[in-house]
Amino acid sequence: MEAVTGRRIYWLGAAMLAAYAASLLLIGLAAGFHHGTTQWLIVAGLAALATGMTASALLHLAVVVGDRQIRDRLWARARPGTRARRALFLAARIAAALVMWAFSFGIVHR
Repeated sequence: MEAVTGRRIYWLGAAMLAAYAASLLLIGLAAGFHHGTTQWLIVAGLAALATGMTASALLHLAVVVGDRQIRDRLWARARPGTRARRALFLAARIAAALVMWAFSFGIVHR
């Protein structure tokens, strides 16, 4: 794996974990505040969750595209049904991140 791709994978992994942790923290803090503050904490938590989901999808793409051995094992040697399933799961992960972004922005613009 190239050094640039390796660094990118570490940054995406760190961003994903930090976003998931921030999401848990913000949504957990929302329980102790009044309604206006709670709404913004939940929106920030959902945006952090969407960031984590996006980083997770990008991390999966970076690993598969950046590492020849993983790409060969997960994609080139896989049966067509397995490839289709993996592509479907990746598309579902990206779609879930987009839905979460739309949901968090929808709450803000209500």
